[in-house]
Amino acid sequence: MSSAFPRLLTAPLHTPPALPPSLSLTRSLNHFSSRPGLVHSLHPSLHQLSPTPTSTFTSLPPFYPSVHIRTLSSMASTMSPKQVKLVKSANLLKLTWKDGATTDFPALFLRQNSRSAAHIGHTDAPLKPLSSIHSDVAILGLEKVGTYGINIQFDDLHDSGIYTWEYLNELRSALPTWNSSAAYISKYIDIANGRFHYYDYCSPSLPKDAPVILMVHGFNQSGMSFKEFCEKVTHTHRVICVDQRGHGESLQVKESVYTREKMVEDLHQIVEKLQLSQFLLVGMSMGAANSIVFASQFPLLVKKLVLIDYAPKLMREGLEKIYAMLKVDFSSFEEAVDTIHKFAPQRDRDQIKERLQYTMHERPNKRWGWRVDPEIWGKRLEASENKEFMEETWAAVKLIQCPTILVKGEKSDVLSPEVALKMVDTLKEGKLKTVANAGHSVAGDNPQGFYEAVEEFL
Repeated sequence: MSSAFPRLLTAPLHTPPALPPSLSLTRSLNHFSSRPGLVHSLHPSLHQLSPTPTSTFTSLPPFYPSVHIRTLSSMASTMSPKQVKLVKSANLLKLTWKDGATTDFPALFLRQNSRSAAHIGHTDAPLKPLSSIHSDVAILGLEKVGTYGINIQFDDLHDSGIYTWEYLNELRSALPTWNSSAAYISKYIDIANGRFHYYDYCSPSLPKDAPVILMVHGFNQSGMSFKEFCEKVTHTHRVICVDQRGHGESLQVKESVYTREKMVEDLHQIVEKLQLSQFLLVGMSMGAANSIVFASQFPLLVKKLVLIDYAPKLMREGLEKIYAMLKVDFSSFEEAVDTIHKFAPQRDRDQIKERLQYTMHERPNKRWGWRVDPEIWGKRLEASENKEFMEETWAAVKLIQCPTILVKGEKSDVLSPEVALKMVDTLKEGKLKTVANAGHSVAGDNPQGFYEAVEEFL
């Protein structure tokens, strides 16, 4: 490592946030004193209070219990780069190696591959899910750690741990297969109707004018219902997955009203607040019903439309199964996962387990149940079979101006083939795509099949 390597390279990309109350000055200084060879500045305001770093450690952080200093020092001679440079404009770390090769490490890649104690299992500290790290995470600065590595300071104040030259060499080989699309931002938005939650999938490499996909989930689902699809398209599209009122994290609504009219109003307010236009709108089941009305009322906003396993007339058998499951509670979360897996055996159990984290909760009686209110939503399901409701929906279908794909699950017990054909005939510019090995929840049952069905719209 060159002796010209600065003690601290600060890169203030924006005004740093205020020091969190939980990080008291005393606690921070104690943290520093327990690691004498490392200045781990949790916040720029602590720089002047930090001990002066030395060229070698007199002790090691607890998450390197079996590594000897001499071993780390020997790594430096063979693996240390010739030059380390923080490129602020591109938000990346550039290393030039002894063989002349250079590696550009994006900030997001380094943050996702953190060497902190929490991420490698040597502490009880809460672990932030790697997939929820903000895609625009930035590097504030770097610190040299002895002769064998660096500490990277991120703007989310994460305790990143030591990136040794050996570890950065490992990451160097992993970088070509890295998919940044796994990252999304979990956000809240305040509109006139209340506070709503959504997932914003947006690759750091996307231009600001990238096309937008707005996705609206079905009954008793959440914005996470489209995760696999989002990860496939986020390198070309910004994808916004809304938790509709009473679902997921969108529980702070101003009125406990769950009509279609109110939910369409929610969508319009969200679209206005985010200043979206000419987007691809994707709606699943109940979300499709809301999307039909939205597209008919705001034709200039919707460029293309995808409706998943929905038409104004649905099969009673499938609806009854959905409503029956809504009334069931479980003795444990694992029992819920097993039950839903039996209900939808075509789905991967791990996928079901992940999805249920966003739609279920533990109740005061220690039983696990759905976040949605079964009484309220039971009435909504009944309304969907009301003759007037169906006629209004068919009328809205006729008003849709944009190209539309109706995606049907081959094994769906909610949408019949006959009604699906009627739906396509009613649309001005409609097309039917049937996905094999999928029931009603097409995007979750067969993610690849769903992607292929709508690929032409991308």
